[in-house]
Amino acid sequence: MNEDIAIKILYDLLKGEAIIIVNQDEYLIEAFKIANRNKITIYDSLFIALAKSKNLELVTSDIKQYEIAKNEGVNAQLI
Repeated sequence: MNEDIAIKILYDLLKGEAIIIVNQDEYLIEAFKIANRNKITIYDSLFIALAKSKNLELVTSDIKQYEIAKNEGVNAQLI
């Protein structure tokens, strides 16, 4: 992660904008499809479905979730 991204994250944390709570209902059907297709939990697939829907980068330390996200066309980063 480069310095500019780290500074942006810190700035968002200070402003209270780093964590956004969303309702899973909007993403549940797509998450179920991803989970069923890839034999993973709904929990893990909800993050993939949200990232896919909002065109967001998924940052994860879970190699399986990372690989599935990439296969689903999600911009993902493994840390």
